[in-house]
Amino acid sequence: MKSFIIKVLVVLSFPFLAMANSQQEMAYVDSLVDVIDPAAHHGIVEENNLWYPPGVEVNGMTEEIFNQVLDHVYKVYEPIFKARGAEFVIERRWNDGTVNAFARQVGNRWIIRMFGGLARHETITPDGFYLVACHEIGHHLGGAPKYNGTGWASNEGQSDYFATLKCLRKVWAQDDNIGYVEYMWAMESPFVDEYAMEMCMKAHQDPRMQALCGRMSMGGQSLAFLFQALRRLPTPPKFNTPDQSKVRRTSDSHPQPQCRMDTYFQGALCPISVNEGVDDRDPIPGTCNRASSHPYGLRPLCWFAPESAFTFF
Repeated sequence: MKSFIIKVLVVLSFPFLAMANSQQEMAYVDSLVDVIDPAAHHGIVEENNLWYPPGVEVNGMTEEIFNQVLDHVYKVYEPIFKARGAEFVIERRWNDGTVNAFARQVGNRWIIRMFGGLARHETITPDGFYLVACHEIGHHLGGAPKYNGTGWASNEGQSDYFATLKCLRKVWAQDDNIGYVEYMWAMESPFVDEYAMEMCMKAHQDPRMQALCGRMSMGGQSLAFLFQALRRLPTPPKFNTPDQSKVRRTSDSHPQPQCRMDTYFQGALCPISVNEGVDDRDPIPGTCNRASSHPYGLRPLCWFAPESAFTFF
């Protein structure tokens, strides 16, 4: 009965989804989506009242960079979504000051909504913004564990893990990542971390993968600083101070900032091929895991409990 009601609501709401343009209309659409699928509005961060309108680009973000990032992500992932029978839709809300991002599914339209407010936040670098897009893609394609063990969306921790384990590797596969990391070192970027680079060199043998790992780690640090700022925590997350907490059951909600940075970092360290796909029910395929005694790239126990992570349909 519940699935029938959801299908009816999807059909009834579709015209509004297609025509909504104003902020008031979008708010109404959002309320419909919340009824259709409550998991659809679990943003990359918790609900907040921050608002960064155009004109406050304190981090150097421009509309051109915003669109370049999303164009790049779309070019790589549109055929991947199409192969799954879905239309990949990126809703670009540059003028919206919301500091968040969302994923949702309406029929075969698999959507990520990206806001200028988040892109303009002072902690966000262009690579951090790439990571946000990959997190939202992870809700669609990230595999198990899923929300509540049965939903369409991969949970928050898994979406974080997928973002560096698979997504950014595909998106940046043709980039000069070695040159990029060398440039960041030369510029003494605050996002370059010696410990992270040392671990990337241990986990990967190929210099190209070492550089890609380092770049993904820097993107993860940018995003972790956003999480810290939103929770007003006094201590910034660090690569060499991993979260030591352990959950008894896999958590679907947003982990603590240190735990999330650990997840991005471990996804970057995992040496499993990007071409080994994840599974919607089994959390093991395509990942580094304890069952196979992988030394690097394990999902942190601060949100992931291996024995409770399977998805049931």
